[in-house]
Amino acid sequence: MERRPTGFSLLELLVALVVLGILLGVAVPAYRALLQPVRRADARLVLTEILLAEQRWHLRQGRYGTLADLGLVVPARLAPFYLVRLERQSATDFLALAVPRPGSAQAGDACGVLAVGPDGPVYDAPYAGPECWPG
Repeated sequence: MERRPTGFSLLELLVALVVLGILLGVAVPAYRALLQPVRRADARLVLTEILLAEQRWHLRQGRYGTLADLGLVVPARLAPFYLVRLERQSATDFLALAVPRPGSAQAGDACGVLAVGPDGPVYDAPYAGPECWPG
């Protein structure tokens, strides 16, 4: 009685690895592309929180505050992808930015830098336009 070998041959294993590599090559970029709008929505949410906190601060103090004054902290899930900061802040004006971090998965986002001022989202170049602020 002849015994047949069990298991996979080297050729079968290599073919399986090539197929797996092709699937991963398609799936990973598609997955990353799905996450960019989610992270952008998180950044918009943080900027909206800053806008509301700045308006409250301005009503009480007669000027706009710093992020430290407002007691706001950038969520840990957003920090690796966006740098959130106040570009300017004075008694009459402020500009808060969410800048994609270079080298992060958000760096290639078509919307780029999101900005908010006392009147809401800022659409002027070089900031993201209204298509990046749905609703």
